[in-house]
Amino acid sequence: MLIISSLVVLLGFLQAVALASKHSSASPTRSASQAASSAKNLNNSAVGNGYAPRKIKCPSNETSFLRDADGLSSAEKEWLEKREVLVSESLRQFMLQSWRNFTNATGTVSQLFPVSNASHHSSGKPHKFHSKAHRHHGGHNASSPNNSSSSHQDLYSLVPKIGVAASGGSYRAMFNGAGMLAAMDDRTRGSVEHGLGGLLQSSSYLVGSSGGAWLVGTLVGNNWTSVQSIIDNIRSNNSVWGASHSLSDAGNSSNMQWLSAVKNEVDAKKAAGFPLSLSDYLGHAMAYDFFPQLAHGAANHTVSDVRDMKTFQDAEMPFPLVLAQYEAPDEVNSPLNSTVFEFNPFEMGSWDETLNGFTDVKYLGTNVSNGAPVHKNSCVVGFDNYGFVLGISASLFNPGTSPQLESSSLQNFFGGAVNSNTSHVAEYTPNPFKNAHFGPKDGTLTKEDSLHLVDGGEDGQIIPFVPLLQKERGLDVIIALDNSAVTSNNWPDGSSLVATYERQFGKMGKNIAFPPVPDLKTFEEEKLNQRITFFGCDDSELNNLSHVPPLIVYMPNTQHSFASNTSTYQVSYKEDERLEMIRNGFEAATMGNLTQDSNFGGCIACAVAKRKQQSNNISLPKECDACFSKYCWRGPVAHNVTTWNSTSEATLGFGARNLTSNVTWNATTWKPFGNGTVNLTAIVDQDHTNSTAFRGKKYGDSKVDRGSKHNSAAGLSVSKTLTLVSLFGLMIITP
Repeated sequence: MLIISSLVVLLGFLQAVALASKHSSASPTRSASQAASSAKNLNNSAVGNGYAPRKIKCPSNETSFLRDADGLSSAEKEWLEKREVLVSESLRQFMLQSWRNFTNATGTVSQLFPVSNASHHSSGKPHKFHSKAHRHHGGHNASSPNNSSSSHQDLYSLVPKIGVAASGGSYRAMFNGAGMLAAMDDRTRGSVEHGLGGLLQSSSYLVGSSGGAWLVGTLVGNNWTSVQSIIDNIRSNNSVWGASHSLSDAGNSSNMQWLSAVKNEVDAKKAAGFPLSLSDYLGHAMAYDFFPQLAHGAANHTVSDVRDMKTFQDAEMPFPLVLAQYEAPDEVNSPLNSTVFEFNPFEMGSWDETLNGFTDVKYLGTNVSNGAPVHKNSCVVGFDNYGFVLGISASLFNPGTSPQLESSSLQNFFGGAVNSNTSHVAEYTPNPFKNAHFGPKDGTLTKEDSLHLVDGGEDGQIIPFVPLLQKERGLDVIIALDNSAVTSNNWPDGSSLVATYERQFGKMGKNIAFPPVPDLKTFEEEKLNQRITFFGCDDSELNNLSHVPPLIVYMPNTQHSFASNTSTYQVSYKEDERLEMIRNGFEAATMGNLTQDSNFGGCIACAVAKRKQQSNNISLPKECDACFSKYCWRGPVAHNVTTWNSTSEATLGFGARNLTSNVTWNATTWKPFGNGTVNLTAIVDQDHTNSTAFRGKKYGDSKVDRGSKHNSAAGLSVSKTLTLVSLFGLMIITP
């Protein structure tokens, strides 16, 4: 998600909390009364088994919670085997439906799905998954499939594997993205006839970042509910996304006891001996509206609890992933240097060379050394609170960039969580990777006592591609939902694709491959950010990559029935606005309910099958040729990054603090503006006309340019002279 969205949401929350501390006697509404009751029962619930992590005896069969990232975990592989059974039949039906007017559709389907799954289903649903099976013991089980797994892989080897990536973008990304997912969900009324119904049931992975993580987290955390169900119950008491607790209406006295309850419930974590962060407060506050039917704002709900959900055990949902990024001391993330972390129901960790390891998400908070509990009879559970993980989207906020956090009332209310030294607000202490024997020996990540995580799109990769690009996951196609707001009028500009494309040429991208994409000038000129486009269609485009990447189906936010380019600053939506955003998202993902192209569903099926056709010489319906001619992008690619100079520095003198940071760029001239010390990363095309990625942070005081309408620093068009403007810690490039 964009940085600014985190700031605005959190500012509204902080302002409301500040008023709550002054007006604790205000009369609550029904929901606020329940929250107040929650606070009164804190000692009975939140401290013992609520928001606060708690100590238990360590599992006797575990020597280490860590594994090397040398393949998928045994748990994920076992789960995927069950998911593939369901995916195969769903995708078979989706293709037959989508290709119903295409020639020789049944012949192609028979090649991709040689065995009917009807007999598979006759034996009942997949067996229950036991969470203990996620153990890896150094990764040996993760990379050694047994004979049963090999037989399964042979049976489903030609079934295309799909992943869906939901971008960041605050509430805009959550609501518009919900409509896009609804278009792919056969549980949505009319989606099969007028959309892409069944494509979500045919997907193996679903990943979200920031606002997209809120969307994924909401659906998964509510036992894989559907967007249709949320819409049907929008007027019900305690409805999902009902906004009964407003983060933006600081003057509404009905929120006061709710905010007090949020604080008391979160403070139980501190009482249990764990440091608090702003992500704790914001994440738990938002959880009240994401999970309104769970007690105390889902205080007792964790990421690892998803393992025990029947819908997950039966593999009825795609494998869910939520993203964050590691922020090293005094460094700024770019697509070339960022360490991308993923959370899933089994693990938390990173594929990147700075760590190359995973740990059991259930036991986060346990004091470990190289994955082994320091105190063998004392482990921690409950640290992986669902709201806390989703709240990482606010972790770029710090008092050094906003005077609102300096007020004594806020500091007193939060009990010290908000102060001038709070620069990393998503803190994992103790560090679950302390002394891990993974990653570079000179790396800082495994040496620190605390692990600091920030927004999953901080480096400009607003669409969370990286987990889906891992070769071990073997995806054939990624459906990319782009609800970012990078242009001056809050539309996507394609910069997230460019950022990930560039990543593969840096030191952190050696294990991934991404198809060629155009530079931002071409995106704008060809209006690729305004229409659905396929990237990576042709074999000839992929020859110079490390391996064959998934084909990308790019679905940007576009206006159909509603002006969905709402401001990232907008954190309050009326009921009709929420419904209109969801409706517009449905239309954006379906070419206007298939009215703009009646064959669009068939073209999506062609894109899904393309990689299998290329690798196995499978014949696709002849209409696919017309689809690829219409939707595939073919043209000059964005310039590769040719300069990665870790010793180059940019220092602007402020007088207050004097920090330097690495700079990455391609032969360009630029003139910094303003006083200040800046952490800076830039990637600029060699023709001096386009910035494909840019990220910076300011330290100390600086003038805020309120006139700029940009709220992301990824890929803005620039001239030869780049101007740096501080905006809540975000450095904006202006012509």
